[in-house]
Amino acid sequence: MLVALYLLAVVLFLFVPAFIWSAFTNRQKARMRLHRIGLYLFTFLALCVQEFLQEDIAQRHAVEIGNACLAYRSKYHHYPQNLDELVPEFLSSVPNAKLGIFNQFFYAPPLTKDGEPTLWYVQIPPFGRACYHVKDGSWGHLD
Repeated sequence: MLVALYLLAVVLFLFVPAFIWSAFTNRQKARMRLHRIGLYLFTFLALCVQEFLQEDIAQRHAVEIGNACLAYRSKYHHYPQNLDELVPEFLSSVPNAKLGIFNQFFYAPPLTKDGEPTLWYVQIPPFGRACYHVKDGSWGHLD
């Protein structure tokens, strides 16, 4: 998402003023700059859509893992100590949170018998971590 915001800033603060200036001085350059602005704005929108889809995938996978943890608890009367205990009985494999880097889920088992396990993934590197509370199915942030 940071790349998309950087791209938008470049368009707004460099290309748009250059387009406005060339609209008064050279129509051919203005047309070329307008095409460049359109290309960069299209790229910005594509990056935003990609980020939205990645977040949707990560949240769906977190809910899937959370449901598997709850099924594990109902069968064994405690939560798993790590995500590998869910495979292959409750999950065929532990899914990745997203595509690319920072793509794995992290799991913290409950510290007490009545505690709650927590599942999280890196949403915005390096510190933006989305947290899924398995017991009540709610979302939060660690940072």
